[in-house]
Amino acid sequence: MNLNEFIKATFRDKQQNPSGRELTVFAFVLIVIASWIGEQFFGKHIPQWMFVAFISLIAAGIGLYTFEKPKTEDDK
Repeated sequence: MNLNEFIKATFRDKQQNPSGRELTVFAFVLIVIASWIGEQFFGKHIPQWMFVAFISLIAAGIGLYTFEKPKTEDDK
């Protein structure tokens, strides 16, 4: 599996369709990592409410993914 196939597979839902939720969660993870780097190395402070909001959105995206049921042939 090459890198391009890996990235495409990462952002697919349980029905193997491209999913905006996975992209959104990934974007928020990048934002949290960037804010941590900014805080640790450059002294740029992010408000606590903003950090908590990003973490909450990540948790909601991951949590909702676990409750999503795969569609069966009868549902289509």
